[in-house]
Amino acid sequence: MPDATALRYSWGFTRPERLFSDRQFLLALIAGCSISFVAGALAGVYFTFKTGFLVVAFFIFVAPLCEEIVFRGVVQNYLGRNTAGVQYPARLSPANLITSLLFTLSHLVYNANLFAWLAFFPGLVFGYFRERYNSLLPGIILHSAFNSALISGWYLST
Repeated sequence: MPDATALRYSWGFTRPERLFSDRQFLLALIAGCSISFVAGALAGVYFTFKTGFLVVAFFIFVAPLCEEIVFRGVVQNYLGRNTAGVQYPARLSPANLITSLLFTLSHLVYNANLFAWLAFFPGLVFGYFRERYNSLLPGIILHSAFNSALISGWYLST
């Protein structure tokens, strides 16, 4: 049986060093939030989003945490075990691509529209940072920020 430290490390429960000084991470944060805000504003024109505080809090805090643990912590970790250290075009591993596709399909289960299909691209970003830092924290931060921007754009457009 693996020890607790090895298990935490392999599942991505580690704290990345110098995350907020990483220019790629900051660019992903700014660009992703901007795109999410615009997407939310466009969606607000076509769809209503009238929910209470608990649903919004779930969407911003609980859903990103749970989805990142399941998709990047379990699925991507499992799929990427045998490919560690291998370089791929655009630094997108097969494990990241497959996990992002499954992430998108999970969003289609409860929301079958164009915006659910667009979850593929943030999924690639979350997976990229999972592999870059061997940590779930960058993906959780990005996921929460993107969802916050999406809801903000949605509310401001209605």
